Amino acid sequence: MVVVCHGPAGLSGRLARAGFAVVSLEPRAGRDVEIVLDALEGGALGGEGRPTALVTWAGPGGIEDARVRVPWLALHAAPDDQVVETIVQWLAKHLA
Repeated sequence: MVVVCHGPAGLSGRLARAGFAVVSLEPRAGRDVEIVLDALEGGALGGEGRPTALVTWAGPGGIEDARVRVPWLALHAAPDDQVVETIVQWLAKHLA
């Protein structure tokens, strides 16, 4: 299960094609990410007990607590196809 916040274009679709369950959101407040992670840990979308990762394009603002609970990638480079592919490969290696 991968939670994508403000992800680059094409990332959520590429992750889904790679076999990941993906939740994509544009959080309006710092607690939005926490609420989603709590719901997933509680079994929403059948995610209970499954490894979860958080990918954010906008950086760490408002998600400091979330990053200690799950593998966390804060992305600051310009999005392109290679960056998206690198993210997919990293998650495949670390969530397998």
